[in-house]
Amino acid sequence: MKNVNKKELFIKLIPLFITLLSCIILVSYAYYKIKLEGQKTHFVSTDVISFTYKESEDKISITNMEPKSDAEGIKENYFEFNVASNLVKDMSINYEISILKTSTTNSFEENDVKAYLTDGNDNALVNPILISNLGNSKKIANAKVIYNNSFMYNNSNEIQTHTYRLRVWLKSDINMSKYTVKQEIDDSKTNISLTGCTFKFKVNVSTVEQNLDTSGANKPALTKGMIPVKWDTSKAKWVICTKSDPEWYNYNESKNQWANVMLCDGTYNESTAVGTEVAEEDLGSMFVWIPRFAYKITKGYHESPEGGMDVKFLIGRTDKTEDGAKIVDYNATTTSNYSKFPDGYVVHPAFKDGSSTGYSGGEWKSEVLGIWVAKFQAGIKTTDKDTDKTVSSVSNYYYPVFKGRKFGYNYVNESQCYNLSLALDDASNPYGLTSSANSHLMKSSEWGAAAYLSMSQYGYSKGTINTTTEKARNNLDINGTAQHPNNSGWGIYGITGYSAPGAKTGRNAQNFTSVSETLKDTVGTDSSLVSTAWTVVDSGKDSGAGTKSSTTGNIYGVFDMSCGLAEYTAAYVNNLSGTGNGSAFATGTSTYLATAYPNKSTTNIDFNSAYKAREFCPIYGDAIWETTSNVGSGKAWFGDTQEDDSGSTEVFFPRGGNWNNVNATGLCGLIDHDGNANNNCGFRSVLVVE
Repeated sequence: MKNVNKKELFIKLIPLFITLLSCIILVSYAYYKIKLEGQKTHFVSTDVISFTYKESEDKISITNMEPKSDAEGIKENYFEFNVASNLVKDMSINYEISILKTSTTNSFEENDVKAYLTDGNDNALVNPILISNLGNSKKIANAKVIYNNSFMYNNSNEIQTHTYRLRVWLKSDINMSKYTVKQEIDDSKTNISLTGCTFKFKVNVSTVEQNLDTSGANKPALTKGMIPVKWDTSKAKWVICTKSDPEWYNYNESKNQWANVMLCDGTYNESTAVGTEVAEEDLGSMFVWIPRFAYKITKGYHESPEGGMDVKFLIGRTDKTEDGAKIVDYNATTTSNYSKFPDGYVVHPAFKDGSSTGYSGGEWKSEVLGIWVAKFQAGIKTTDKDTDKTVSSVSNYYYPVFKGRKFGYNYVNESQCYNLSLALDDASNPYGLTSSANSHLMKSSEWGAAAYLSMSQYGYSKGTINTTTEKARNNLDINGTAQHPNNSGWGIYGITGYSAPGAKTGRNAQNFTSVSETLKDTVGTDSSLVSTAWTVVDSGKDSGAGTKSSTTGNIYGVFDMSCGLAEYTAAYVNNLSGTGNGSAFATGTSTYLATAYPNKSTTNIDFNSAYKAREFCPIYGDAIWETTSNVGSGKAWFGDTQEDDSGSTEVFFPRGGNWNNVNATGLCGLIDHDGNANNNCGFRSVLVVE
């Protein structure tokens, strides 16, 4: 095969004829807008950048070309081109590569021509795809985008170059009857060929906006094992994309499109080509980005059942906002006046460095850009495509999966939830993660971060909280006779990724009926349930009946935070007599992996007593004390319940409620518990990329 750069391609087909014209570069040299730390907007003009496109030889002639299979097409000769940039300032340039059809007469249709894009080493970037199935360019009318990429400043003035190879061919099952056909009779044989048919197109390389998102949310911090995915509304499927894809996320109030990644425990891995459509059964474990933010409670502070939440995204690892909003230093563990919320915005503790303050508010060990929250509660293997690897550090237990329509991972106590979550980035893990993922059991503060973002203008509740604005429950359960893989004879109950049926939301939604254990190998395929599964959306949209339990009300959010299984968190009341089931992390003091709520009493006191004495409650940002007037039935926002029947050993507090609860469910719901392994409690994990 001849490897060449081609400016103009003439492809002679025997018996088909096609001409491809390429390539004209379209580069907008408009000013590049970047946002630096502070309140000013800075502009960088073209005199400090270089963005070029290069190709050489004039033409190439290819003979004996016929409609081909994908296996044949990817071996065809290619058109190679380079995109280069020289950045001399700390900025980035995003660009798209698009294909624009230029011929109209005697032209092959876009749904008959396939394209395949690789890098300069022939590593697949976009798998064979019909040009008609590519997304539309937002820069060039009628153009189809085949790839998005970016240049990032690398602390040097060196030219960076991206090399691409493009192959095109006619699909193998082309319908020739659509085109002008010529018949020739020769030696009693009839030869049929197309006459004068062409497919002319331009390859365009155009700069694009850094992201369609203008909310100020931090870019997601990625690490090994994470694969960015976006939802394609036209195909109702997840699609692998690049981190620079402007459609990957959009936290704007009108969109509430939170960034999603999947891990490598599904069918695909990090080498899978961009543009690959991923069926639900092929997805890896999914996580959702919660960007660093500050919040203000505008109504209902420490009251019930209504409230208001306003969020400001923060710049990088700073405590600054793009609009210069007032940020106040507020820590309820040290502040004596709890009568009202402070005058300003409070940086959520889940993103703060707590190393100098003893992690008393549930902080991390450094300032972080955001956190990755598991999209679903932990589940267990239900198909051959799911992991079945056992965790060496937690005897006889499998690595969990974080996917929709899986059996909830129950019958694990507090310590086991903690250790299973820490093991996600072990060397032998099936997800492709490394230790840089910092996997751990979700802390109460991190639950609060996801909950507050959902309550804000960027989530389901749109900033207004009352008994009618809570997302729907996931109250689907099975009859409990299905065998748990880790505990023979013990029942399985909750199922991940469902929304309660009916038009109503919250706890007023119609109840599910328990379903049979026959779903053991095909969870969610039952015809009576499929309409409420998480991937069920309205035609051409990202929301529908299946997304009512999401934190965003669409498919991009976090599921199962109301019902399913109640979720153990890495938090406890500092009452050492009751921490046996969570002894793996209950040390009597807070760490960046677990939060000990203060118990200043010299005697063992229960949850309720500690709460009322403000020895448990003065922690902010966790959607407990700030969002309720007191423990007890219906005292929290949305009318949620924080249970108050604790004994001295019930020092743990699973969040969200389970399928069997009603009032104790929801973002502000809470159950007091001794942390034992049982049928109604599970867990969720979080990743922090520093």
